[in-house]
Amino acid sequence: MRVRYISNLLCVFILSLACFCTAGQTRMFFSVGTNVNTEFTARPNLNLGVLNNSISTGSYTAEYNWGKYLRFDFTVEKRFFGPYYWLTGLKINQTGYDYKESVYTSSLRNINVSIPLLARINLSNANSVYLDIGILQNYLAHAQLKESFQQSVENQNISSHLSRLSTCLYFELGIAFGRIGIHMFIQSKAFGASTDFSSSWGLDRNRSLFLLYYQNYSFNSNGMLLTYRFR
Repeated sequence: MRVRYISNLLCVFILSLACFCTAGQTRMFFSVGTNVNTEFTARPNLNLGVLNNSISTGSYTAEYNWGKYLRFDFTVEKRFFGPYYWLTGLKINQTGYDYKESVYTSSLRNINVSIPLLARINLSNANSVYLDIGILQNYLAHAQLKESFQQSVENQNISSHLSRLSTCLYFELGIAFGRIGIHMFIQSKAFGASTDFSSSWGLDRNRSLFLLYYQNYSFNSNGMLLTYRFR
């Protein structure tokens, strides 16, 4: 699986390089925004006795959390022909979840670095409405897991125990007012998996929501960006 993800990353890099070696207008954008809605979905592992445990299964969603999960984008746009453009660059994206009960809590904060390969339609070539669609190749740079059960608290960087690479679809709609633009994005699920790190975690599976449920998981998110065009 790691070989497949690395090959995907190389393909994105090679295609991006080829696109931007061609002749055509080049512009650069910087964006800052937030995932307004980010969802973390678990696939329960029934071998761990989930059916006999009081923790509920399903998705834990933090809706309309402005500023909780931030996003920073640097995008380079290359004109292909007419109103059609190629986009690549670098995206830094936060995702995660929070779950609280009376005696236990569980929260995860991920930082992903992504290389996009997107196609853009500049409607009417008027630089006012943009439609972007393509793929993101994501690299998990940091994952901070914090859990507590009664008086026991564990807080650790678990990125080495999670899938580092993932691929997802990406869609963005932007409206520009001169150099300033407001963009809305939708990012499809990025799937991952975790290894068994229970021996280094202070909470056992009956007290850790992550160890109990998230052997396989996926993230999807949507939100808004404020964009500035350099030239």
